[in-house]
Amino acid sequence: MRLRSRILERSLGLIAACALSGICPVASADHNSTSRVTNQDRAEIVRLTLAEVLAPSSNFLSEKQSKGVVILSSKNIKPSWVTKVEGHDVVCLTPDEIQKKANREGDFEYLYFAQFKVRGEKVLIEVVNTWAKSKGSGKGYLSGGGRTLEYSRVQAKWVSRFITGYVS
Repeated sequence: MRLRSRILERSLGLIAACALSGICPVASADHNSTSRVTNQDRAEIVRLTLAEVLAPSSNFLSEKQSKGVVILSSKNIKPSWVTKVEGHDVVCLTPDEIQKKANREGDFEYLYFAQFKVRGEKVLIEVVNTWAKSKGSGKGYLSGGGRTLEYSRVQAKWVSRFITGYVS
């Protein structure tokens, strides 16, 4: 019984420390949280992020992607957050649909939000450009990249701040 109490006490202590530090899922707000960041805000952040990475000057997309339909995974976002991005045809698919498309049509690049975390009035996102590979594909790709942005509300508008980026 004493051992069980100590284990429970330690577990609660670790959970509390984790929650206070903001580094674990218990502490991180996601799209189910009750924060002041609404689903409408999240849709606007997705739109702003896509507009930024889809802009020709961003060099985020491959030449082939920039001329065609841009595939976006619904991983870590709700499809309802994906709205029209001027000048681009963005199609949101589930991860399973992306894999099935690759198996059917061959390897292709797509985007996904690797991170979408709400921290109070700030939102940290990471968008990644990567490859969907068909089950039979033996190829390895050294192309794609990622970008991490932090959004905050300034005079009722969401404004991004570049955190980091990479190209592979």
